[in-house]
Amino acid sequence: MSTMFLSWSIIVFAVALLAVQQCAGERSCVLMSSAGAVVQQGSSFVVYCTFNPTCKISRSMHMSIDGSSKTVKQTHKQFNKTTISLRVENITEKRTYQCHSDCRLDPCGLDISAGYPPDQPKNISCIYRIHKNDTGSINCSWDRGRETNLMYRFVVWVRTTSGNHTGGPVPICNVSNKGTKSPSANFTLPRSVQLMSVWVQAQNSLGSAESSAVNYTLSDIMMPSTPVVDQVECSSRNYTIKVEQPVRTQHLQIQYRDEQQREWTTYPGSAGLMTSSKTKHISSLKPCSCYHFRARSRFSTGLWSQWSSTIYNCTEEEAPAEALDVWLVPGSDFRSMRVYWNKSIMTVCSESIILYMITVNGNNLSVVTNVSADFNNHSVPFCTDCEVTVQAVNSKGSSPPATITTRHTKAKPLLEVQATADNHTITISWRKPETAPAYYVVEWYLEGPMLDEVRWVRLDRNENTIIIT
Repeated sequence: MSTMFLSWSIIVFAVALLAVQQCAGERSCVLMSSAGAVVQQGSSFVVYCTFNPTCKISRSMHMSIDGSSKTVKQTHKQFNKTTISLRVENITEKRTYQCHSDCRLDPCGLDISAGYPPDQPKNISCIYRIHKNDTGSINCSWDRGRETNLMYRFVVWVRTTSGNHTGGPVPICNVSNKGTKSPSANFTLPRSVQLMSVWVQAQNSLGSAESSAVNYTLSDIMMPSTPVVDQVECSSRNYTIKVEQPVRTQHLQIQYRDEQQREWTTYPGSAGLMTSSKTKHISSLKPCSCYHFRARSRFSTGLWSQWSSTIYNCTEEEAPAEALDVWLVPGSDFRSMRVYWNKSIMTVCSESIILYMITVNGNNLSVVTNVSADFNNHSVPFCTDCEVTVQAVNSKGSSPPATITTRHTKAKPLLEVQATADNHTITISWRKPETAPAYYVVEWYLEGPMLDEVRWVRLDRNENTIIIT
């Protein structure tokens, strides 16, 4: 064994020395690794540096990690008269080794990359995208496995069947990796192809690995081009959209959601034969609301297309459909009353209000006042037998009148009223009277003369508890 080793050493370093002599005018040394320039991560090996015989003094070896400009001098061993060596243990990253001496010749260096051989590609998934009636493109992606930390490439092999003819495997080298865990490849196939087998080969400097073959019936993975959706016309409760795409499909699905929702709603009956252009009418929308719309299509078999880009539009206004919630508080001087209104009860077009119209009728009094939409209360003349009506007004009309009367029958005070505070809530409860009232109203406002800030809740006659936040 000793004789064989010596013979091997003489041959290797005779070649190295010859190389040094040939390059003596350029380099002071030659660096080499017992495992080559690409090694498996975690491995150990020896780096040798053979110097030009004229470079005898101050021989040293230095190392830097992964392209760093900072080098660290290494503790080497003398291998023979012209060669020093360094044993590298458990390498985990790319390193650069350099040798120096007192020569005026250039020093020498060696980059050593550390990584892993490729894993077997897994989870191959292919989609057949139809661009026109006679052509389409295949997109296949797969899980590459762990990062190898090395340069690598993938080759996709494809075998197709058209009718009774099966072609030989064809390599597809147009692979997009871009550092992701799921590389992909794109290639075209004519519509006459019926069956396809796909497998992937991964290669790098440390080895190669091949996936199992996956068989496809192309009609099962066909996907139409993504539809293009244009907005056409929008009314207060209806929307008309136009959907276009370059191929004819059998199914079309349209979804919408208003800007307050997270979930999409599928419009009933939106599926149907899809030519290159189709107009759909969507009804039962809310006025004064903004919606997002999208569409996708599918052949009679295969996969749904990707969703189209969403379009956004708002329905037109309608006159407010719900009456306001109103309440009346007499002034302490009995010369005025303050009427309050709450628009939160309005489910549509509450943000389109431009003013509130207040009407006071009774006792030979008839007063109409318009109040800015910025306010939720207003002072009106005091009267003992009047009706106060409040209506919300927008550009399309006014809401139904909400009327409250100043004519009341005095009720007995409620008994056993209790209030309990807990964090940010207050629970108020009471015992129901023997004679049930028409309804209850709970008022609250900040302590002090702050009637402008009064708030209230109207409760059904059968309720006797409220939690105020």
